[in-house]
Amino acid sequence: MPGVPEWEALPPAGDLREAGAVVTVADISTGLGRCGVCGRRGRMWHGMVEVPLFGDFVPLGLGCTRAHAVAAAPTSWAALAATLTDRATALRANGVAHTRFDETVQLVSRQADICAFLADASLAERQLALRLWADRRDLSVPDVATVTAGVLADVDG
Repeated sequence: MPGVPEWEALPPAGDLREAGAVVTVADISTGLGRCGVCGRRGRMWHGMVEVPLFGDFVPLGLGCTRAHAVAAAPTSWAALAATLTDRATALRANGVAHTRFDETVQLVSRQADICAFLADASLAERQLALRLWADRRDLSVPDVATVTAGVLADVDG
């Protein structure tokens, strides 16, 4: 964000860090908030995680310091799936009928589905799925599940 103080860090150790995710925190507070780590009230750093698979930032929440904003980052695909599912639910609850808004809800829901699939996948399935989605971001979760199952069955068989 041009003109806004930002700081980048690796997320806490876990699946997302291994997948190349990066956490960016920015001082974009316009008021007081409550820290997601220690509960302190004050000016907040906003945390966002960039997952190479998605190519965009996913809002994470708030921290009273940069380190707390990073510490609040999800460390697993399951935790990111839960964060995205909550975000999609909140968007639906607060939304208005608008094409751009509907596209955002669909995108966040799709990202949540992908993360849930990756959370339940074995290491081999996850690695193959990430390679497939790196080449073809338009592949659906069922399509990737079918391909990974077929490829890994051939390897094991």
